[in-house]
Amino acid sequence: MSDYKKNNKEEIGWFLKNNQEKILTISLKDEELIPFMNDLEDFVKKDGKYLSNGQVRVIFELINETTNVQELQLARPKIAFVAAKQINNSTRELINKFLDLLAHAQTNEQQKSVKRFMTSFLHYHKFFHGDKKQ
Repeated sequence: MSDYKKNNKEEIGWFLKNNQEKILTISLKDEELIPFMNDLEDFVKKDGKYLSNGQVRVIFELINETTNVQELQLARPKIAFVAAKQINNSTRELINKFLDLLAHAQTNEQQKSVKRFMTSFLHYHKFFHGDKKQ
């Protein structure tokens, strides 16, 4: 059973809050990658419902267009603006967890890790919560 399922808390964004170090340092060679990705999948299934495809896309694009940690830090106010426009408290809470993660990125390697993480989040979100049209 994955760590996420064992420790699944009702708190929105629990995965982000409790896996910041892994998100900031995960590598493709890391032996923890498979369980981490399984936990990410479970997280997106549960908490991804609080974000629309458009919101995820905006956050992804703001993060993905950064080329270093300084630009990543400068993206934080733009992402905070996305949160500020939300009426749903659960959506705000989840975006705030993303902002907290970004605040902990201090190196260019961590910036790259955040980009890889957000790419995976985007893809899982599209799969689990994407447009249901046939």
